[in-house]
Amino acid sequence: KAALKASDDGDNAAAACLLKAAFETKEDATTAYDLAGILEGLGDLDGAIAWNERTIEMKKNKYATAAIERITARKAEIAVFEKTYGAKYKLGAYDFAACK
Repeated sequence: KAALKASDDGDNAAAACLLKAAFETKEDATTAYDLAGILEGLGDLDGAIAWNERTIEMKKNKYATAAIERITARKAEIAVFEKTYGAKYKLGAYDFAACK
């Protein structure tokens, strides 16, 4: 609940930390899926895909499957944007070391 409140308050970094800590305490498909969504919102597209895949490994989830498809399509769109305009979109893994 604390992670959802943090997310509702706009603090997705705190939500990511809380969800990862919750997952480390008890591996749960719902927590993995929620973490994937938060990471996607933070721009960690590879991390979001990985956590959606982890969700599916634990429990078949059509929403996680759809999220992987959506994120993969977004990554392709970013690649076209970068190639067309020579711009760089910063994609990077969320730094969980920042969690307190």
